[in-house]
Amino acid sequence: MKKFVLVLTVLLILILSAACRQQNSIDGASTTAEPPTVDRQRKASDVADKVKAEFSDKVFGGIYIDDGKVYVNLTEDEFKKLANTEEERDGVKINYKPVKFSLETLQAAADSIFERLNSSENKYDIVTADANDVTNKVDIEVRPLRDEVYEIASEYIDLEYVNITELPEDYSLELTPAEELPE
Repeated sequence: MKKFVLVLTVLLILILSAACRQQNSIDGASTTAEPPTVDRQRKASDVADKVKAEFSDKVFGGIYIDDGKVYVNLTEDEFKKLANTEEERDGVKINYKPVKFSLETLQAAADSIFERLNSSENKYDIVTADANDVTNKVDIEVRPLRDEVYEIASEYIDLEYVNITELPEDYSLELTPAEELPE
């Protein structure tokens, strides 16, 4: 009798297991999806480097890779000169997008804002300011957040192109060494 119950239990587990897999298949859920391969990301990175070299700093608005595709931001005037806004190189899709500012302009604004917020006359615990390739905005993280942050930022760039975040009290800014991908 014990063997019968054991066999019945094992069969029940197998049936339930198969039913769950079948339901996932019906729902469209995939539990075996693999992340993009390192080779695919490396190829996209190589293509991105080549594309970036084709544009001057005055018109280049940044570049990023998302899901193996390369996205290139160009200032609006430069974007209008393109014959195609999408292309493929070495099997990598490239999408060109128009943006308001070059990355050089954004970074100059970010650097100026950073210097002003970190000057001896201002008392902020933590400040970071950087150009964001994806959003074509300046990202500022500060603690504490005061109206003065908005005033200073607006001296260098329209606030429409600024993301300001107040960091929590327990936030610590630790620098860690960058990790490199294996060759």
